Order: sequence, then structure tokens, then C-alpha cells
Amino acid sequence: MLPGSTDGRHMPMARAHDVLARLDTRLSLAAVLAAVGVAAPIALGRAASPSPSRGKILFVAACGSCHTLAAAGTSGRKGPNLDDEAPSYGDLVDQITQGGEGMPAFAKALRAAQIRAIATFVSRETSGSRGGGDD
Repeated sequence: MLPGSTDGRHMPMARAHDVLARLDTRLSLAAVLAAVGVAAPIALGRAASPSPSRGKILFVAACGSCHTLAAAGTSGRKGPNLDDEAPSYGDLVDQITQGGEGMPAFAKALRAAQIRAIATFVSRETSGSRGGGDD
């Protein structure tokens, strides 16, 4: 017999609605947290490490109109072709953060974790570097 059931087969409609509403709320929160990549780190009680897949999404949105990078499917021509440049993780973090040589600084537009995610993605796709470290 189900808890709250009156006939041993069915849950009362009001109780079923409450259960579904709580479940829907929990699933919605889990979906939002998963979408922004924080569910697992929160559950494990540690900070998120740079995500190459998140880095790709951020790269396409913030960098792809200026830079060519085959792994991202971008063909911008204003900035350097990153497939040819193969910059290191550390150089990428510095360049994205501080700008220079015609590139704007993104320190105010992107959070540090977003910059690290972009640098991890680009360095892994162009030079096979480990990303996330100091170069």
C-alpha cells in the first residue's frame, strides 16, 4: 500500500500533486546547476576545475567572431588564427585577462573561472597542453 493511499492502489490527488511539485522543483534546480556546471563540485564540496566543453561554448560566444579555431568551428579573421599560434595555457590566461596587441581585456567581462575554461579548451585543442596549470 502506498503512503497516504486510501485504497491501497492510489495516492490521494492532493498528495500526488505535492510530491510532483517538490520533485519538479528539485529537478529544475538540478538541471540549472548542471547546465552551469556547478552541481558536481557543490555536491563534492570542492571548487570546479576548468571544463573544456564549457570553454568551447564560452570561446564560441566571446572569441569566435575574431579568432579562427577549428575545434570550435570558428573562422574569425580579426585576431590571430589560434590553430597556427598554438598558445600555452598561461599565455592564454594572460592575454584574455589583460588584452593587448589589438585585443580587448576580458577581466571585467568574464569571471576568472570562465577565462580558465577558455584557456583550457584552446590550449588542449591547439597544443595538447594539460591546461589549468602554470606555464
